[in-house]
Amino acid sequence: MKKLLALAFLLLALSAFSEGLTYNDLLKNRLENDSLYIQIKNNYEIARNTYKSTMLNAYLFTDLSTGNVNLRFNSDKTKSGFSLEPSASISSPMLNNLGVTISVPYSNMDKGNLTKKGVSANLFFDIYSQSRNKFNLEIDSAKYNLELAERNLKIKEELIEKKLLNEIKNIFSEYSIFLDGKMKLTMANLKYRQVLAQGYSKNSPKLSTAKFSLMRSERELKEKEFVFFNSFDDFLNSFKIEIKRNELEDFFTKLALSIPEGKIPELDKLTEENFNSVINADREFKNKLKQNKIKRNIFSAKANVKFNTMRRENKLASKNTKTKNIESGLSFNFPGCKFYTGAIFNLEPKNQLNPSFQFMFSINPIQIYNHVLLSKTIKLSEENEAIALVDKKIKFKKELKQILMKAEKLKWQENLYSQELALYEKNAVDHNRLFKRGIINELENKQAQLEYQQAVLRKASADIESLIFNIEINENFIMINSK
Repeated sequence: MKKLLALAFLLLALSAFSEGLTYNDLLKNRLENDSLYIQIKNNYEIARNTYKSTMLNAYLFTDLSTGNVNLRFNSDKTKSGFSLEPSASISSPMLNNLGVTISVPYSNMDKGNLTKKGVSANLFFDIYSQSRNKFNLEIDSAKYNLELAERNLKIKEELIEKKLLNEIKNIFSEYSIFLDGKMKLTMANLKYRQVLAQGYSKNSPKLSTAKFSLMRSERELKEKEFVFFNSFDDFLNSFKIEIKRNELEDFFTKLALSIPEGKIPELDKLTEENFNSVINADREFKNKLKQNKIKRNIFSAKANVKFNTMRRENKLASKNTKTKNIESGLSFNFPGCKFYTGAIFNLEPKNQLNPSFQFMFSINPIQIYNHVLLSKTIKLSEENEAIALVDKKIKFKKELKQILMKAEKLKWQENLYSQELALYEKNAVDHNRLFKRGIINELENKQAQLEYQQAVLRKASADIESLIFNIEINENFIMINSK
């Protein structure tokens, strides 16, 4: 019983919803159920997670490792044992790769009679490199994408409304074509009856022409009806509602009359400084220059200082030895060249400093030549990018001109269709009154009603175009409140 009551209530609610269907009803339905909202929200979460990940990777890198773990098994127990070298490392790429690695090597052989214990601490950093610039570029890109996602999240209702307006605009267009087919059929029917009333015989060419025109209009209307209802059913299904065929005229009239007026705002503040396409082009050009600088400037200088201590114990021989040393090194990378110099100083046993020095130099002529070619290629590509940026700004001026012309056209349409609607509404009311008094026939009255419906659709379509235009202005320009 409860299920039947719930079903009855649902059907009643759907019926009431469809009968009083207005633009605000459809918009409310979409704002609550449209998948675009979920996509916008997910895109924001994706951008936020990417930004967090980029920031974390730029400022902190950690690594915990067991190192190489060696297990030795032998029938001779004195040759069995194990060794490992656990380590921990932490560094910051944004601080010129400043970091430290600490490792604790340990080995145990001959049932613990031979052991090695040690500690190694390695401090390293970049004297000069492009690491910071590279991560700054990644952070800037992630932050910009997050700002775009935040902006879309803030105007999500407008984006969903724009999607709905386009759907209504399309279904109005198809319904208008359907009404046009009805109008042609009505006029063909009127023409046929006029020819009949003039007394032409059935075999006369004029009556045959009128009849063929009527048959063609009937066929064309049937084709338009099939196309329209196929699209209309999809439109209704997206809202999970049903409209009966005899409610079609009322549905479209109520919906069209409920479309808000699209008032075009003043557009004097639209400039290339707040046009998103130009802003994006400027940003991409500057980022390209930064990327090219990183590619071209591959010189780097790195330094490291390492402290090592090791204690060896031989319980069978009652012998312990301890060593300590400091290693330091400098490495330089040039285009096609590498240079390294390092030194080791012993701290223990005492009075045995015994320093040792290392040097390494390598050169690759092919890489040097490739770098020269790369520099030339980058310079040429930057010239192309600069030309493309100028072209985009010139294109913007043309787009702005088109935007202003479109705004004037929409204002003109708004005024024209408003006046036209008032005239057709009065004409429909007058024809309906004359029809009820028997002065005109049904087809003449139907023609006036169809003209009124088409006028309603033209006015509503003009409002929709203005509303979409306002949303697109707000979407494509920064700090423009067009709604």
